[in-house]
Amino acid sequence: MANDRPIPTPWRQHWLRIRYQLLPILVFGGTVLLTISLWRHHAGLPNAVGEVEVVTYDVIAPASGTLLAVAWTCSAHPDVDCGEPGTCPVCKNALAARQPLLYQKVDANQVVVRMDTTLLRRQIDIQQAQIEMLKAQVEEAKARHQEALALATVARNDQERDAYGDARRLAMDVERFRLAYATRQAEIAGDTVELQRQTEWLKEMEKSVAEGAESRWAYWNARMARDVIQERLNSSREPMAEAGRQLKQAEDARDKLVADIAKLPQALPPGLETVLAPIQADIRVQAEQIRELEAQLAAATIRTPVAGTICRVDFHAGQNVAAGQPILSIAAEGPDRHIIAYLREPQAVQAKVNMPVLVRIRTLPLQTIRGVVTEVGPRVEQIPRQHLGDPRAREWGLPIRIRIPGDTTVHPGELVDVTFGIAANH
Repeated sequence: MANDRPIPTPWRQHWLRIRYQLLPILVFGGTVLLTISLWRHHAGLPNAVGEVEVVTYDVIAPASGTLLAVAWTCSAHPDVDCGEPGTCPVCKNALAARQPLLYQKVDANQVVVRMDTTLLRRQIDIQQAQIEMLKAQVEEAKARHQEALALATVARNDQERDAYGDARRLAMDVERFRLAYATRQAEIAGDTVELQRQTEWLKEMEKSVAEGAESRWAYWNARMARDVIQERLNSSREPMAEAGRQLKQAEDARDKLVADIAKLPQALPPGLETVLAPIQADIRVQAEQIRELEAQLAAATIRTPVAGTICRVDFHAGQNVAAGQPILSIAAEGPDRHIIAYLREPQAVQAKVNMPVLVRIRTLPLQTIRGVVTEVGPRVEQIPRQHLGDPRAREWGLPIRIRIPGDTTVHPGELVDVTFGIAANH
């Protein structure tokens, strides 16, 4: 019996055993795995289409006028760079304005365009001429009052005559010092405009020297011209302060004398304040107009409010613009990026603040990043057409704002896929 060999099991019997015992287990396990895979794939489908938020700032014209470029250059000789329009010293062709270009990167507070200040300078000249005319009127009024004083009644005693004469003299001195102060103001305003223009031009010259487009000799000439204006402006401030002190002293003396005259039996001669009132009103008007011109001159140099990229240019150098019109628009670049998505109805998920989401970038290289819901809209809105697969359809959804990392490579206005809920937690 020890040498008897076992009877081999036929292959058919082995196959039947596998078919009825092992195969059902394998089929069941595969079905479970396939179900889990399909469920995870379905749960990971995007719930919404989002758009990278576009934050734009309009650069507004502060006043009506003509736009000027920051610098002028020659198309045939790029090394020629001037701070004002003219002709090329090499080829004698007209210089072309160098102005902001579409999609140009700009820094915050960068000068992009200027307003033509020729009219403002003419207005300053007019104000100075009017101040000179007021000076002549003051002298004429002074002469008339001196003549009236000489023809005063004999009955007026010496004390009254001297008091009234001093009152007229002090009143004239006050107006003369007031006009001197206004004249200094006008001179300082004109020098301030010129200093601002020379300073901006010197900055452009520094860039040109660094790039090798301008010589150091030209740079030092421009700097010397700027320093001359700065020195003249600095030297004008002390005389202006002195004029202000003289005006204050004259007003104090006048007020004291008027108070003393009020104690006399007879009041001030009729007509003195009446004659001086129009001149005083004109002087106040001139002072207010000078202050207004100074504010306009300060706003004539237009700077960028934020750093970013120029996304629209409405006006160019040489064109006329009305006050309040946008000159150009800048797409801001900040440390944070945001996406605006619309959660269609009905959805199985409910968006909440601080809820994690997955954002899938459509452009190459394809990547999936994490985001966080920062705001949820208060009401359902119509979804923009660019978010829809069929632009002819009309759909509504809940607007949601999502923050993504600032270093994400996306462009403002770019469409992305957003997944809320379970998939975002894996």
